[in-house]
Amino acid sequence: MYALRTPPENQEPVRRKRKAPQPKQRSSHWSLAAETTVKLSVNVLLTLAGVTGLMQLIPYRDAQVKKLEELETAVQVSEQRNQKNFSTFSNTFDPYRTSAIMQDQGSRVAEHQQKVVLKKLPASVPQQATPPNE
Repeated sequence: MYALRTPPENQEPVRRKRKAPQPKQRSSHWSLAAETTVKLSVNVLLTLAGVTGLMQLIPYRDAQVKKLEELETAVQVSEQRNQKNFSTFSNTFDPYRTSAIMQDQGSRVAEHQQKVVLKKLPASVPQQATPPNE
């Protein structure tokens, strides 16, 4: 409907005037730039503070790692000692080995056993060399 209508000939085309830049836009750009600069500077300061704090914690961490290693070695030594004590305890109180333990710790000897006493030979007596069995 509007496409078929022809514009009236007596009307002149309307020219639009360019608007002059308003000072508000310039100040808004300036304030945006200032705000971004402040945000960046604050973030840089916070980052520097964080990095400085981490750098101060590194020696503390190293000391803690050394202490942990010392404690781990102490735990290993204690576990070995505990295992040794446990095996000694279980051998000492083993009901099946009672007679053997009594013989080891006392002077009792079973009737069917004989004492063997080893003596050193005097240095003047030469020892005979035994040939190897081939």
